[in-house]
Amino acid sequence: MPISYVNAVNNNSSPLPQNPSPARTDATASLQDPNSNPLYVHSADHAGISLVSEKLAGLGNFNTWRRSMLMALGARNKAVFVDGTFSELSPTHPDFASWSRCNNIVCTWIVNAVKNSIAKSIMYLDTARQMWLDIHDQFKQSDGPRNAEIKQQIFAEVIQD
Repeated sequence: MPISYVNAVNNNSSPLPQNPSPARTDATASLQDPNSNPLYVHSADHAGISLVSEKLAGLGNFNTWRRSMLMALGARNKAVFVDGTFSELSPTHPDFASWSRCNNIVCTWIVNAVKNSIAKSIMYLDTARQMWLDIHDQFKQSDGPRNAEIKQQIFAEVIQD
């Protein structure tokens, strides 16, 4: 007797019912979407894909690049790897291998989505979250007036010395 895809994925060898009743909804209610798990990797989610049409080049396109990346990562349920909601797992955690694989895929997507000069500056960071924060710190729009005030204070101190 055949088993369902969901049962196969969940290592449940219970066979499919031969004549399921159309009125029965408890079986369909228990089906889980594997895409809802951030550790699930779809066959189309390989490291070589390009998530955005325009690579991050610097301040000029950071905001649109960031938004495009978050939408693409969110569509794949992987935004949690950059926004901090799915922290790095301990190497002893049973899901560490899956987490590490997904983290590496997201890291590759980020590296592939930026210009080479930016990629070189983030290449050796260990997590997608670290890469994301580094890029954010480099290119976020800053508070111009506050920066000007700080620069004036630094300049004044340099002149006094």
